[in-house]
Amino acid sequence: MPIEKRKSHSARYRASLAQNIAENGFVVMPCSWCASQGLVCKMIARTKRCEACVRRGRSCDGSGIPLSSLDRILQEQRRIKDAERRAELELDESQRRLEEAQRELSEKLARLRRLRQQKEFLVEKGADMVARGLSTLDELEEVERQETPAMPSSQINDAVDAVDWGAVFGSVPGFPLVDPDSAGGTVPNFFDVPFFLFVLCFDVRGNLGVLWCWFEK
Repeated sequence: MPIEKRKSHSARYRASLAQNIAENGFVVMPCSWCASQGLVCKMIARTKRCEACVRRGRSCDGSGIPLSSLDRILQEQRRIKDAERRAELELDESQRRLEEAQRELSEKLARLRRLRQQKEFLVEKGADMVARGLSTLDELEEVERQETPAMPSSQINDAVDAVDWGAVFGSVPGFPLVDPDSAGGTVPNFFDVPFFLFVLCFDVRGNLGVLWCWFEK
């Protein structure tokens, strides 16, 4: 009889505890028994058995994780999954832009190399043309020197004698050219008239030129 009373007391305690769990507990992920029976699995803090397992007096393999926490976990998983998907899309876009930038960089580097090659070619071509031009100029000058001999001194004297000095200086006002014999042996005073300086110039071909200038006394 005392044993039956203890059992009855234990049964009442389990029933009271199970009722407390049912009223104050929170829904958790179902244990094996609740899952097999299609029951709502409830637990309270600091307990390791659900309502049904307490009522049955059996052990419980429930995790004790509240469904609300599970919902938050699931929501967080969905959020992370969405963020992961966006990150993948952004990565794909960044990779596409990077490949495009690398392709553009390669094209610009190739163009720069071509321009530098063209510049070097033109510099070499220009230097070659200048060298050839100078060589040709030297050859032409040498040919001209060979084709144009220097005028003999006799030809220069003949050219000087051929100049009508009376006509040259007679056309200059205030400076008549007078022969000393015809002037009674006297020579005009050059300092009583404008002072003239004339220079005889001969070019490389032997042509005679006359340059004169005068300054007032």
